[in-house]
Amino acid sequence: MIVRTLSPMREMKTRGTPLSEQQEAVLRLVEKEKLTHAEVALRLGTSKARIQQISRTAKAIREDYAQNGLDALSLLPGRARNLLVILGLASRVRVKLAIVRRELFWDKQRQEVIYKGYSPRNMGWECWRVLLEWATDDWATPHESAGREQLPAELTAEQRALLKAFAAEVNRRAEANMLKTGKLEGSHHAAMRELLKKLGCE
Repeated sequence: MIVRTLSPMREMKTRGTPLSEQQEAVLRLVEKEKLTHAEVALRLGTSKARIQQISRTAKAIREDYAQNGLDALSLLPGRARNLLVILGLASRVRVKLAIVRRELFWDKQRQEVIYKGYSPRNMGWECWRVLLEWATDDWATPHESAGREQLPAELTAEQRALLKAFAAEVNRRAEANMLKTGKLEGSHHAAMRELLKKLGCE
């Protein structure tokens, strides 16, 4: 049994493959060692049906990733993937824009994901973390980067106004470019919003 210690997105970047160790092991045994599903199940101590499921999922992820790269929906856990389809956000660009526009966010007080005032069921912190990493290329968890910045203790009203105006213009141009090209801008928006929040400029 393989226990994940990293989120799926971080594990993928660390290992350089969209497949988990378990999925890679099953495909290696089936495709390279030419074992049957029943033989693989016996070797790994699980059921034939489970091996068939892992094999189908791994092949689908591999094919989707080969065609779409990081835009592949199959990189997400099933629960997050299904929720995005239901919410009409079944692409990285749409999810990125929803996050940038603060239509989709994690509510710390309520401890749940909010999308346009609606709280999708069964979408907890782990699901949100994976979704955020997938959509924004933010491979570090929020806790890992906390406390690193040395921020000024106080800003003048004029400085706050300038920062707000700058952030608004960056967002406007980035959103227009994403809608035009269908390509993501990276994680600078998330970092900028976090900094603005810490500075009290949101």
